[in-house]
Amino acid sequence: MADGKNYYRDFREHLKALEERGKLLRVTRQIDKDRELMPLVRWQFHGLDEAQRKAFMFENVVVAKGKSPGLDPSAHPPGRESLEVRMASIGALLINAVRPWSYTPVSLPKKNFMERSRQIWEELELPPLKPRMPWHGYSLGAWTSEDEEEVALAVKGEYFATGDKQSRQRTKP
Repeated sequence: MADGKNYYRDFREHLKALEERGKLLRVTRQIDKDRELMPLVRWQFHGLDEAQRKAFMFENVVVAKGKSPGLDPSAHPPGRESLEVRMASIGALLINAVRPWSYTPVSLPKKNFMERSRQIWEELELPPLKPRMPWHGYSLGAWTSEDEEEVALAVKGEYFATGDKQSRQRTKP
């Protein structure tokens, strides 16, 4: 921190400050970005007092399981030529749950995702949770059956199916 203000010169300085204050939790086990990451983070806001919350540093995030990082040179270290090695080397993400103000959640993952993330939370031996209602997402009645179908495809990683469907629905002006 420079001059007592809440900003840092770079990401490494921020991480160091969080670690020194005991506010950084490094998660080294593999975490699925689509099914586990956000529910795991949400537990902090619905199960821990503000003083117990920490920033998560996810070091092994499955971003695109089974998909190549393609031509993105930042997706893997230089010199890692085999696809298997490159795929094993991708992914790190910081989610900072340590804020100087209250955070009101705008949505929550469905119950099955929150239950799975609670199992992971307990495997990581994190502080005991005290869930507050609502601790999982639920329908507010605004989604159509088409919306539900598209979400189901996204959860299965079938993003292209939704894109294909939408491209067929395009109309020319």
